[in-house]
Amino acid sequence: MDYDTMVQRFVDELTRRGKARLTVKTYRSDLLVFRTWCVRNAPDVVWEVGNLRYDHIQAFLRHDRVHEPLPVQPSRFNPHPTAGLPARGAHYAARTYQRKTVVLRVFCAWAESEHYLGRSPFPTNMGMKARTDMGALRAAPVYLSEADMTRLWAAVMAGLPGNKSWQQWRDRALFGLMLTTGVCVEEVCGISLADGEQFVRTGGELAVTGSAFKPRTVVVPTRIVRVLELCMQVRPGQSTSPTLFVSTRGGAIYPRLVQRRFRDYATVAGLPPTVTPRNLRHTVATTLFREGLNVREVQEVLGHAQGSTTEIYIQILQVDAQRKMRDINVFKNLQ
Repeated sequence: MDYDTMVQRFVDELTRRGKARLTVKTYRSDLLVFRTWCVRNAPDVVWEVGNLRYDHIQAFLRHDRVHEPLPVQPSRFNPHPTAGLPARGAHYAARTYQRKTVVLRVFCAWAESEHYLGRSPFPTNMGMKARTDMGALRAAPVYLSEADMTRLWAAVMAGLPGNKSWQQWRDRALFGLMLTTGVCVEEVCGISLADGEQFVRTGGELAVTGSAFKPRTVVVPTRIVRVLELCMQVRPGQSTSPTLFVSTRGGAIYPRLVQRRFRDYATVAGLPPTVTPRNLRHTVATTLFREGLNVREVQEVLGHAQGSTTEIYIQILQVDAQRKMRDINVFKNLQ
């Protein structure tokens, strides 16, 4: 399949999964820049994406900027239109390098899942967020205490002023899944209505799709199953969206909307403004470790591609252990 057709199908899939318009625009832009590079340096990739190799991607990321600045005519407001523009040969910043790497990796992972590629050209030992040459150590994830989680769930169950009944049940089901299963915002927004109905009808495990289009299943507590049933019963019938959770306009719910709703509930619960939906995932991971699950088991629950990502949560337990040791006098019985 040619590159342009595959990119269009990929962008359509991102839109169907409820990605924000700005996110879709960024993916399309980065993939078109890569196409420009391929036309000049690897034209066979444009006509058949199956010819894509990892050395093509490496060469593209090392390459200087391939697009020339647009010509701008001098004016009295801008007598030197080229001043301040990046010079020809300026390399990508570390953050831009990382973003383009992630875009290409997600694109290749999707193409592999759809059988457009026999295998993704990216090495299997590279995480989704590829390290740059200026890579730094990750900070330990922040998790919520049991009291924080209790207050947050109480706020979700109480609802927000002005909420309609179906919005309240939608938020209860949505955040209930995040609080108990560790699914991230993108995964919960992408749950299809068909998968939700099948799960409620037959039981078992709920199917979700990760950021790399990798399908997996999660175990949902009985209490949240009941909330999901009520959510689907009051779901707006006029909505034509294939996703389980919809917005007030009847379309797929966007991650940005979920983040805003979380911020409102967190404010009611008295949580600090730095708390984000991602912290719910961190909390679930930390709880699983404390309950005795090993790294491999937690990795399967969270859907991490690499065990090294899961091992970051062990830092939390190590910090907690050190904090507790300061308060324990091991030699209290010695004179």
